[in-house]
Amino acid sequence: MLEDIRVAMMKRIAKKRKYVKKWSGQFGPVIMNKLNKNILASQGWNVDFNGDDGYEIKKGKQQFKVSLNGKTCSCRRWNLSGIPCAHA
Repeated sequence: MLEDIRVAMMKRIAKKRKYVKKWSGQFGPVIMNKLNKNILASQGWNVDFNGDDGYEIKKGKQQFKVSLNGKTCSCRRWNLSGIPCAHA
C-alpha cells in the first residue's frame, strides 16, 4: 500500500515538473492572472506618501495603509495571500 502511494506521488511530481517547465516567467499563470487583475483594479486610486515607510491609498471613502518594505496592506489581502493586492 505504501509503495502504491509512493509511486503515485512520484508520477504526480513528474507531471507537475513538466507543467512548470512550460511557464514563460518566474510566476505561474494563475498568479500572473491575479496580479494582472489587481493592476487593473488599482486604477483610480490616489497615493500619498505618509512620511514613514508606507503609503496611504484612497478612493472615495475607502482608505488603506500600505507598507512596501513590510509587504503589508491594511485590507490584509496581501498579508493573507502573499500576492500584492490592488492597493499595493
